[in-house]
Amino acid sequence: PAFEQAGLLELEFVGLFIHDMNQLSRKLGLSRIYWVNPHGLSNINNFSTAEDVAKLCMRAMKNTQFR
Repeated sequence: PAFEQAGLLELEFVGLFIHDMNQLSRKLGLSRIYWVNPHGLSNINNFSTAEDVAKLCMRAMKNTQFR
C-alpha cells in the first residue's frame, strides 16, 4: 500500500540525510562527532565532544539563515 511505500521512502531519506551529516562533519574537521539520527538524541551510538559541537555552532553562526 501507499502508506508503506511512503514510510520506506521516508526511512531511506532519513538514512541518506544522516549519511550526509556524517560526511559533512568529517569535511568540516569534526572527527569526534557521529550521528545515527537527525536530532542527535536518544541513541547510545550518537556521540560528540564539546569541542566539535562548539566548532559546529561557530560555523552555523556564520550562516545568516541560521542566525
